[in-house]
Amino acid sequence: MNALRPADARHEVENLLGRYAEAADGRDADTVASLLGRAVLSFAGTDVVGRDAIRTHYARLFVSAPLSRHLITNVITETDSGDDGVRFRCRYTRWQIEPTAELLAIGDYTGTCATGDSCSYITSFAVNRSWQKAL
Repeated sequence: MNALRPADARHEVENLLGRYAEAADGRDADTVASLLGRAVLSFAGTDVVGRDAIRTHYARLFVSAPLSRHLITNVITETDSGDDGVRFRCRYTRWQIEPTAELLAIGDYTGTCATGDSCSYITSFAVNRSWQKAL
């Protein structure tokens, strides 16, 4: 059973999402893989499983990615999911920051994290793009 209070679960999920965005903005595939390495990652219609596969997937994406910043909003957590952990969803926008600010993508993140006394690790993470600038 989930031992986290709803406010604590939300705080921990927001921190996990913030660390993910910071790692993606820094093009740090190793940190992304450490955050998502135990998760089933669904990204643009492809499921990626395992830390090494996730690291390779993001490293490939980061090679040609422009410098960017992710903004995460509308974080919603649900802690009544019993043994399934905490479910979360949020909106994101991704902005190119050089040479000028320009919107690159809009979408949603959804996922779950395993819990006990903390939201210890992400078990599923889906990136769902609603819109992406043609590159």
